[in-house]
Amino acid sequence: MDSPLFFLVYVSTSTRIFSKKDLLKLVAASRQRNARMGITGMLVHKNGQFMHLIEGEEETVTLLMEKIGRDKRHGELITLLTGQQETRQYPGWTLGFKNLNTSHSKAIESYAPYLELELTDPRFAAEPQLCLDLLKAVIP
Repeated sequence: MDSPLFFLVYVSTSTRIFSKKDLLKLVAASRQRNARMGITGMLVHKNGQFMHLIEGEEETVTLLMEKIGRDKRHGELITLLTGQQETRQYPGWTLGFKNLNTSHSKAIESYAPYLELELTDPRFAAEPQLCLDLLKAVIP
C-alpha cells in the first residue's frame, strides 16, 4: 500500500518585484523541477506575495521546502499548513499558477472574498481552511 501523500502550504513575500515575464520563467522552471521530483501543487501570486501548496512524498516536499527557504527571492516565509492526504489535490499539475493581479482575476466572483486580503494576512494562518479555499477557487 502506498504511503499517504504529504502537503504543505506556505506564504512568502518576494524580495524583489517580479514582472509578468519573471513570473512565467519562475513557473516554467518550477514545473520542470517538480516533474523530476514527483511534486504537484498550486502557486498563487498577488502584490509581490506568494501562496504555494506543494504535495508529494513527505521527504521530497521537505527537501523542496528547505530549498525554497534558502532562495533569496523569498522573504518572510511562513508555513501555514501541513498534513497528509490520500490523493493529490492537483493531479497532473506539476505547478498550477494564478496571478491574482490581473484584471481577469478581479472579474471572477469566486476570488472576491480573497482579493481584499494580502496573502500574508494573519487570517490565513489563523484559519488554514481559507488557504485551501483560495487555492481551490483558482483552479481553472
